[in-house]
Amino acid sequence: MRPLNFIAACIWGVMLTWTIPAQAQFSLGSEISGGVFTVDQEIVFQRTLFGKRLVDSFQNEVFLLNSENERVSVELKEEEEALTVQRGILDQAEFRALALAFDQKVVAIRDKQREKERELANISDLNRQFFQTETRAVILKVLKENQVGVLVDTRAVIWSAPETDLTDQIISRIDADLGVGPDR
Repeated sequence: MRPLNFIAACIWGVMLTWTIPAQAQFSLGSEISGGVFTVDQEIVFQRTLFGKRLVDSFQNEVFLLNSENERVSVELKEEEEALTVQRGILDQAEFRALALAFDQKVVAIRDKQREKERELANISDLNRQFFQTETRAVILKVLKENQVGVLVDTRAVIWSAPETDLTDQIISRIDADLGVGPDR
């Protein structure tokens, strides 16, 4: 089998495998005509009122952390400069003790700030999961109304007719049904 034929066969196999579970998972009943439609999940998340609220909240947290990092950086720089001045005044043992304490403080602060950055990354992931969970019922309604058998992210599609893109319809429905969405 030639490589292109093999790849095409694999893609069809995957599509057929996804179709059956998708129909069972969506439980849309006998109204499914089996049409394959597309959606840009990223655009849905970014353009819905609900997604925008989650993104804005997350960006605010990022801004606050960046502001805190800048403030801490300035404070540490000032402390380092003061320590440098003391280098000429103190004996070596005293200065080494102060320098070691400062270094330990810097490492502890960096570790703390990195942990906050990891927490923020986790919040971003949780926001997307929350969005998917809360919008699922709305998206299923759109799928049922359009007799969709399979919904594929546009980033996984090489080409599709514009008529198969449900992105704008899903955005409109999420905005109408959920507005800015529920609180977590």
